[in-house]
Amino acid sequence: MSKDRKNPNGAGTDARKRADGRYETRATLDTPTGRRQVSFYGRTAQEANDAKFIALADQSKGALFSDPQRLTVSEFLERWLSDTARYQVAASTYGRYERTVRNHFLPFFKRLRLRDVSVVHVRALKARKLEERMHPNTVGVMQGVLSAALNQAVYDGLIPANPCARVKKAAARGKTRVRSPVPGGRLEALRRRQGHARRGPNYPRPPYGDASGRTSRPQVGGPGSGRPASIH
Repeated sequence: MSKDRKNPNGAGTDARKRADGRYETRATLDTPTGRRQVSFYGRTAQEANDAKFIALADQSKGALFSDPQRLTVSEFLERWLSDTARYQVAASTYGRYERTVRNHFLPFFKRLRLRDVSVVHVRALKARKLEERMHPNTVGVMQGVLSAALNQAVYDGLIPANPCARVKKAAARGKTRVRSPVPGGRLEALRRRQGHARRGPNYPRPPYGDASGRTSRPQVGGPGSGRPASIH
């Protein structure tokens, strides 16, 4: 059988050896940007053909082929929404994801290739949204959505690492806790001397007593009380 003979159903030709020593085979596949011819490479003819047949099998199941070398961040995010997020989160959460991708991620990343996305891009996205006066907590949630999508890209072998993992999430600054200049042990002793330890619903301040909480009221029937001792 001739190596140039075409296979049916868009399967293309069998692998041929290139001048650089690799083997190449081609197939016509449906991609996010339309139907086009795609090349597959391998160190052997079988390796190149196997890669092509895997892509053809995925297409027969309804999956679009995405070349990792050409796949953009925007194309990946749209595919992540339809193929992954839709079936993993509640409908309300999915709606929030979809709005975040459509209103913020797609206009920002535009035609940036997925393999080129870096910490610099994630940090720039964070800075831009803060400059647009979005609440820091909202920007932090947005970063979480992008991180979830890029975690899937790592799992799929499309990128080596998630750049979001190296960018701290934005968050509103809370009140700074003021530490007491008095060391903990000395502070507790000071509270006891001032009677603070007995204040509160379970330890009300006695009606009589000094600052330490010790009762100074004369005992009934005691010496100098002027009253007889109680008989039990």
